[in-house]
Amino acid sequence: MLMQLVAKSRLTEFKQEFHEANFFGILNYITNQAKTVIVEMNPITVRRTDDEHLLDQEFHLSAFIYRERSILTSAAKRFKHRLDSGMESFDAFNECQYHMLNVGMAYTERIILEQFIQQVNRTENKTLKSVLKKLCDLFALRLLEKNKGWYLEQGYMDGSKTKAIRRMVNTLCWEIRQEAVPLVDAFDIPKSCLGAPIVFE
Repeated sequence: MLMQLVAKSRLTEFKQEFHEANFFGILNYITNQAKTVIVEMNPITVRRTDDEHLLDQEFHLSAFIYRERSILTSAAKRFKHRLDSGMESFDAFNECQYHMLNVGMAYTERIILEQFIQQVNRTENKTLKSVLKKLCDLFALRLLEKNKGWYLEQGYMDGSKTKAIRRMVNTLCWEIRQEAVPLVDAFDIPKSCLGAPIVFE
């Protein structure tokens, strides 16, 4: 239900964005789309597998933004097509429910990543910052791996890149494993909770 509300809000914002946009606003949108194709979807970038690139926060965020925008645009087109054919908005929303949930999830994931990156960059303690950066990278790459089919279909990545992402996820899991105890202790879970009957069920 919450994801549906998020999706509805995003569709409303999307509609207003184009309704209020003048010629230059639309031109700017087209320019940004072209820039994405040139910078992020060129033959070199879609195949790039070096560690520096795979661990680059700008790459992570750009990939999340691209997916969110693409899914939102697709859902808006599907919804409008049904409305234009005379379908009631309630029925149109229900028919597009799968796509709406994806809109809500993509938006939520992008917001989480943005906040995560901001916190990593604000952290001054070098040791803590290093651990948080690994966790942030793992969060981003795990979701890119999870959605690799979508990225492959869009031509945003090729098979060698998704395989490299999977290997990097495994590497990060191994590295973060070394910090498992401190990370769990950081939650400061009371011993009374750890000893609660529900823990042993």
